[in-house]
Amino acid sequence: LSSDTQPAIRPFDYQRRLADAPWPDLLDVPTGMGKTAAVVLTWLWKRGWGIGERRCAPDPATPRRLVYCLPMRVLVEQTHEAVCVWLKRLGLDGAAGSGKVSVHVLMGGSDGTRTWAEYPEEDVILIGTQDMLLSRALMRGYGMSRYLWPVHFALLHNDAMWVFDEVQLM
Repeated sequence: LSSDTQPAIRPFDYQRRLADAPWPDLLDVPTGMGKTAAVVLTWLWKRGWGIGERRCAPDPATPRRLVYCLPMRVLVEQTHEAVCVWLKRLGLDGAAGSGKVSVHVLMGGSDGTRTWAEYPEEDVILIGTQDMLLSRALMRGYGMSRYLWPVHFALLHNDAMWVFDEVQLM
C-alpha cells in the first residue's frame, strides 16, 4: 500500500500466490516477511473488496469473518493498529453496521464485543488473545454474558477463518 510519503511496495511471490490460490492450511514464512499483510489483504481481495478500482468476484470459499488469534496483548494491539491503517488507506474501514469492513479487538479490558455479533452478515476482522477467542469458541465466553455464549460460539464456528499467528508463543 502506498501513501503520499511512501512508495508502493511490491508484493513477495508467496503473497501473489496466496491471492491466486486456495487458502493453505499452513503459511510457513520467516518472520518479517509480511504474513499479516498477506493474509489480511488477501482476505479482503478474496471477499471481493479489491484495491482501488480493481475488484474481483467474491471467492465463495473465503469466509466473511477473519479471526486473528494471537498469544499476547501487545501483538493484538500491533496487529489491530496495522489492520486499521490498511483499511483506512483502502477506504474500507467502518463501524459495525456501516456496510464496510469493521475491526474488533477481543482481549481482556476491551469493550464493544457485542457490536460485531449484531451484524453477522457483514465482513469483519476479529483480532484477539487466545484466551478470549478460544473461550468463545468453546462456548464459555470469558468476561461476557452467558446469554451471548451461543451467539459468539455460532459466529466463530460458521463462516469464519481462523488464523493462529505466533504459534511458537502459544
